[in-house]
Amino acid sequence: MSAREAFVEELAAGGVQHSRAPELLARASRDFGGHAQGNTWLVAAPRSTAELRLLVGLARQHGVRLTARGSGGSQAGQSIPNDGVSVDFSGWSGVSAIAAEGSLDVDAGATFRSVVEACRGTGWLPPVMPLHLDLTVGGVLSAGGFGSTSHRNGLVASQVRSFEAVLGQGELVRAGPSERRDVFDAVLAGQGKAGLIATARLALEQVPPTLRTLTIVHDDFGGLLDELLAWSGLPEVLHQEAFCCSTFHGLTRQEGRRVPLTSWSYSAQLTTAADVTWQPETRGRVLGECIDDTYDFAGRYDLRFEAMRATGAWQAFHPWFEVLLPAATARELVPQAVRMLPPFFGDAHRILVFADTDRPSSFQFPSDGPVVGFAVLPLGIPGAYHPAALAVLERLDRLCREGGGMRYRSGHQFGERGGTTRSSPFDPDGIFSSSSSSR
Repeated sequence: MSAREAFVEELAAGGVQHSRAPELLARASRDFGGHAQGNTWLVAAPRSTAELRLLVGLARQHGVRLTARGSGGSQAGQSIPNDGVSVDFSGWSGVSAIAAEGSLDVDAGATFRSVVEACRGTGWLPPVMPLHLDLTVGGVLSAGGFGSTSHRNGLVASQVRSFEAVLGQGELVRAGPSERRDVFDAVLAGQGKAGLIATARLALEQVPPTLRTLTIVHDDFGGLLDELLAWSGLPEVLHQEAFCCSTFHGLTRQEGRRVPLTSWSYSAQLTTAADVTWQPETRGRVLGECIDDTYDFAGRYDLRFEAMRATGAWQAFHPWFEVLLPAATARELVPQAVRMLPPFFGDAHRILVFADTDRPSSFQFPSDGPVVGFAVLPLGIPGAYHPAALAVLERLDRLCREGGGMRYRSGHQFGERGGTTRSSPFDPDGIFSSSSSSR
């Protein structure tokens, strides 16, 4: 009997759900990014820490490689096995009642949408959440996570009071900011290479029932950035994000060929409690104002994701590019970067300010603050444009790194060879693996 067959037989004896159904293997071999290629020969679905420990122990015994997967929202193969087993957390998705001290216990496969629904009407929410609520808690914590409250609260991972993870030798460990800090630093934002998160206790904060959002438009990025940095320190500003927006002005001729002629503007959305009368001082123009239910506001980007699915863009190539930059670098680089982007990238590009809070050391963070996040987020790139898209982003990657930028690790990491292994003292046998180029 081969090692793989022995592994499957012992997994079945231990009661761990698993499947070799072709449709499940095919789904587990693709992620949202649509670019990385992998190979899954088994999908295993543990539903308890005991089953997860058994799975990891058997994998180590038989030399089997494991790749954690929640919603498959990675962009560069982080959730795709490289000739291994996909560990499907999507069905392990419990969410507890809110504790008296303002925290919530969740399983790794729970989505942030289920977290929002568990909190709805209570006056509590996590201090930071991703803009895509269908991402799983375990998946976001393994990347670090950010959102429109990062200007005051930093990372999603920084809001973890404690978590349980199974390390590479099968050990179940509880860790937190002041408990097993070595594990906290290695597992959170660790891309699933040091251990597999099983459960997490998330901090919550009290939120107002309704929110007011102002949209402010600038023609000059430097002016917008100055105001973002000033606003980010104000207690009234609960949510803050900015956008790079292009306008088409016809065609022009450059280097012997016709190209679109575009100009760029930059808009900010500032969100306060609805009953706050504060008005920002701004050199921009106020485009509009709206009032939202706080819990509905958390899912405001559902419209974007629904449109992607309806148009087929969800199945396209998504070379999303996210980088953290020193503010001085961002001031010069962002206007230069958007001019580099071809029209088929669209204009769904974001700017965020990051608070310098406690965070796991696995998360790369520029040392020259303040820190600005810049994200290039095309809806979907047609197949014929894949090479051109990657060529542009590789040039942008070099510019960002030369300026002291640190790439967010969920995307394609240029200059790194896929299939390499980053060793971890918590996974000495290297059983945690993926098809990612950012390993």
